[in-house]
Amino acid sequence: MKVALALLLPILALPLGSQDTPSREQTHFCVECEADHPVRLSAAALETLQVTKDDNGEHDELERCAQDQGLAVRDIPESWFVASPLTLSAGKVSGLVVQAKNACLWGAHIGPFWLLDRSDAGYRLIFSGRADGFDILRHRTNGYPDIELVFVLEAGKFIGYSKFCYAGDKYRLCGKRRERNHI
Repeated sequence: MKVALALLLPILALPLGSQDTPSREQTHFCVECEADHPVRLSAAALETLQVTKDDNGEHDELERCAQDQGLAVRDIPESWFVASPLTLSAGKVSGLVVQAKNACLWGAHIGPFWLLDRSDAGYRLIFSGRADGFDILRHRTNGYPDIELVFVLEAGKFIGYSKFCYAGDKYRLCGKRRERNHI
């Protein structure tokens, strides 16, 4: 695991999505990296994470960790997460990238990332995924930025990328690629 992280950290440290982004928003996230501009997760955003299930109708990791701590999923505290503001659409900060702060939610070198969209009615989960890294890309689909999960593969020999595009209600897979890690 340490070898894979040592090979991945230089790649994940690159500001891939921010090179052409005029704002100071963070566009690159990784499991073991600090958020550049963390904000407190609001009660409404926390509730969205607690009650919204993934595409398979589950939130296994939240349930497992809550159970390990003797909690119900609805009682998971805000301190388990860190959030970063994000401009999703219409040129205003309207979303949050949420990462797990509680190591119980991490895997060997991956962790969960959630993308919440804010509206007058509150927050809604529009993406969740587990990876080594998470990037907000410059290109937009249906007014929302494309996003990408980054994976260390074969003990760091390859880096995999899964690209997701906004499909009007949530993000859907729209491309994959795999590259040899030249480090």
